[in-house]
Amino acid sequence: MSNSFFARLRRRYHGRPTQEERRRFLQATLASTAGLFLSERFANQSRAAQAVGAKRVVVIGAGYSGLACAHELHAAGYKVTVVEARDRLGGRVLTFKDMVDKKWCEGGGELIGENHPTWVRYAKQFELELIEMTDDETLAYPVHLMGKLRSEEEVEKIYEEMEAAFTSLNEAADKIDADEPWKSPDAIALDKQNLADWIKGLEVSDLSRLAIDIQLASDNAVDNAQASKLGMLTAIKGGGGQDYWDKSETHRCQGGNQQLALRLAEMVGADRIRLKLPVENVALKEDRAIVTCADGRTIECDDVVLAAPPSTWDRITFSPELPSNIRTQMGIACKHLSVVKSRFWLETKHSQYSLADGDVSQTWEGTDNQPDPPPGEVFVAFSGANQARRSLAREGDAREAAYKAELTKIYPAYPENVTSTRMMAWPKDQWTKAGYSFPAPGQVTAIGPTYYKGLGRLHFAGEHTCYKFVGYMEGGLNSGASLARRLAKRDGVG
Repeated sequence: MSNSFFARLRRRYHGRPTQEERRRFLQATLASTAGLFLSERFANQSRAAQAVGAKRVVVIGAGYSGLACAHELHAAGYKVTVVEARDRLGGRVLTFKDMVDKKWCEGGGELIGENHPTWVRYAKQFELELIEMTDDETLAYPVHLMGKLRSEEEVEKIYEEMEAAFTSLNEAADKIDADEPWKSPDAIALDKQNLADWIKGLEVSDLSRLAIDIQLASDNAVDNAQASKLGMLTAIKGGGGQDYWDKSETHRCQGGNQQLALRLAEMVGADRIRLKLPVENVALKEDRAIVTCADGRTIECDDVVLAAPPSTWDRITFSPELPSNIRTQMGIACKHLSVVKSRFWLETKHSQYSLADGDVSQTWEGTDNQPDPPPGEVFVAFSGANQARRSLAREGDAREAAYKAELTKIYPAYPENVTSTRMMAWPKDQWTKAGYSFPAPGQVTAIGPTYYKGLGRLHFAGEHTCYKFVGYMEGGLNSGASLARRLAKRDGVG
């Protein structure tokens, strides 16, 4: 998920919460996960395995969802094996520490919300420090739309109309069941609707309509005509209504998000995790499941957890075949990382946060508020949906020239400050083939129940299965921990 420009504007015009308010909110977020974590319930029970009859589970994928599920099941005594095609842990979470001396930045999943309960609780469990993002509320927020930078008066008007539009979504989201949205009132009708039609019906200026279109499409990484309104309402309800806009992107993990993947893997145990081992076949039988890997080895188990993104499932043969409609829509998103000499935008009293309608959707500083002083920062240009498609269509020098041209429109001093760049083209990564998910019209009600209940011995985890936190790292973590909890309950230990 991208960094919401609208959230930054809200803090400018409404002010940021006090430290005491944030402390109380984080405490409430922690409390909301009470009873979810098997790892806490079985923390002091060394013979938990006897309680579940040593059931065997193979987890396919060592991203956040797979590792969270494996950690929780292992804590409850299950015999867990994790198989991962990559040579590293973390999936779409990838921390870089080689771009700027003594600093880190994220090539994939980046931002953590105060309203992300699983992330917050794991951070506490593993003693990971969360650091706040800078809001820049006293600076001018660059908005480059329809060929020019917009005035502060125009930006304020855009904000006012965006807020009114999103408030109407908050009200509609209030009736949604965030855990099982297909059970919500009028779920099928809402799921058939798309966000583009909703945007067309808004009584706002053309400039605000364009800003709303870019904000939602880049956040969700799919064109608004292909975005389920029920999916949007579920994400808003899961994020806490207005808190979805205000608190979903507030923190980063000190030292990088990949630390959490490493901590979860450490708890599972290195001897239970197999890297560089793609899965080629999953056979679901009446009394067991058999997972066959690329090197020919087979692993028999009682249950299989599929925690890889749906965009990669075509690399695996399933027997019996998966239902034809089971693969949810995966969005297109990419990041362009620039090492820059300094925070040059401050010299003209502009913010790191911008919104634009070119090939770049939004910008921010990836090394923001880190304890190590300058020199050197990483500047992030994020693109989603159609804007990402245009960016990904270019390669090499043509791509870099296009990024320089786009960023110079927003920040004229960019060319003289950039020293090196790195492109994160996740849709071109063979083990991802996408950015992150957002359901197409009709998919929440058609696919959601299957993702939730599973198909016999096959179970699903990943941000794409967690509509209330879809697209976020929290969606991966929450889906993995929640699935482990459901399996334990099924087996009489949850």
